[in-house]
Amino acid sequence: MSQRSLTLRTISVDVLTASYRICGITEVSNTGIMGAINDTTSRFMELREATMARSTCQINW
Repeated sequence: MSQRSLTLRTISVDVLTASYRICGITEVSNTGIMGAINDTTSRFMELREATMARSTCQINW
């Protein structure tokens, strides 16, 4: 049996929290960013070339 190669795409990611904005890039498979976020086998998502900035606007959840 031949082994299938996993195709990864590099995409930009912006994460907003109540206090910070985190920008970076990540690699996702064919399930896309939603597959990476909903992956129950991992507790984190790796961001490369990440920058973090304190949020100056108030977010009302």
